[in-house]
Amino acid sequence: AQAQLRFSRFVLAADTERNIIARALMKPMVGRWQAIFLLLVFMWTGAHGNHCSNDAVSTGGVAMVQSRVAIVQNRFVGSSADGVFEDETQSVKTWNDATDSLASAGAARDKTLNVPIETLDGTGAAKAKAYVEHLLMKREGKGQGLPSADASPLPAGVECMTCTQGQCIISGPATGKARQQIDMVADTAKRQRRVTDKVSFHSYQIMYGMHLMPLMRANSRPKLFEIGLGCDMGYGPGASVFLWKALFPHADLWEAEYNAHCVQHSQARGLLDGVNVVTGDQGNRATVQGWVAKSGGLFDAVIDDGGHRNKQIRTSFETLWPHVKPGGLYFLEDLQVGRVPPYADGGVVISDMVQAWVEQLLTQSPGALPWTFPLPEGVQSVFCQAEACVLMKASSLSSHEVKNAIVHGKLPLSTS
Repeated sequence: AQAQLRFSRFVLAADTERNIIARALMKPMVGRWQAIFLLLVFMWTGAHGNHCSNDAVSTGGVAMVQSRVAIVQNRFVGSSADGVFEDETQSVKTWNDATDSLASAGAARDKTLNVPIETLDGTGAAKAKAYVEHLLMKREGKGQGLPSADASPLPAGVECMTCTQGQCIISGPATGKARQQIDMVADTAKRQRRVTDKVSFHSYQIMYGMHLMPLMRANSRPKLFEIGLGCDMGYGPGASVFLWKALFPHADLWEAEYNAHCVQHSQARGLLDGVNVVTGDQGNRATVQGWVAKSGGLFDAVIDDGGHRNKQIRTSFETLWPHVKPGGLYFLEDLQVGRVPPYADGGVVISDMVQAWVEQLLTQSPGALPWTFPLPEGVQSVFCQAEACVLMKASSLSSHEVKNAIVHGKLPLSTS
């Protein structure tokens, strides 16, 4: 007998496309071998995709390649309003169409494939930590890096690195769709009346193009919480607000800013129309908890572009991370100043903390040792580029549940 397999929660493990594919793959009756084949194809495309983009393998090795979503969605959803097959008699034909789509998707992947410069496993933990240090200690941090990192120089041409359970992929410049999204962020920012230093001075369009763009556009009403309105910037406040509003016009935008007078002035001038704002010190835990209470939490993405002091970053992260949705993202900007006064404020240098997390991912030993900086609960992967990192939260569908679904011929209809 054919197993009743519902994929409505299955692709929660594939971060940004989870909602689209969940709606697309809701055919009630699918043969066991077909479901297993589909799962293997998804695992294969994720394992061989652009490791410097948001194609990274998610918990349990299940992944989606960004450029595959529209193809799969169009094949499965058709004209149905609720995202299910309209004609049960067309199951065989639809399955054949779906496999053709996946084959086409594989061809598209090959055109955008970014060959990794280096791949590290658990034996390369020390080298991975050195690479993180080299990537983060740029500009103001140049010459301030840990001497221990000198033993493992960063390979030429590296743009970013992505670390998941048991593996770090060190990659050069992204290509294909990922590069298009990167360019879109930069071009959109440069068209605004105030150009954010995220693209004019830094190269944060890389992480935002690869990771934030797909996540935000996969949701009808994504929630973005950013720390730092830019009141102390020479070009004035609100540059990133203009960018987010242009890229994500339907987003629920929240800005946190220390300077309450600047916020009031900006609101009076209409610079923050359509944006929710909270004020206070991000280094004060009670203040940040108040932000969560007022905003309601449940963030799709959090961006820390605030005061950049180590204590501030850590306090904000520890308070806000639990309120990031499964599959969500947490961006840490300007980490290059972590070893430079006054940002080196006696707190733990964030680069040291990120390196500890990368080591635990690589060695697959979170909780096995009394780590000084334990891997935060739910961290699926860590992405780092020059001067910044992104933490990606695992979906609520665990690798154990995926394996169990395969063994028993069904996938869970709901997860907690």
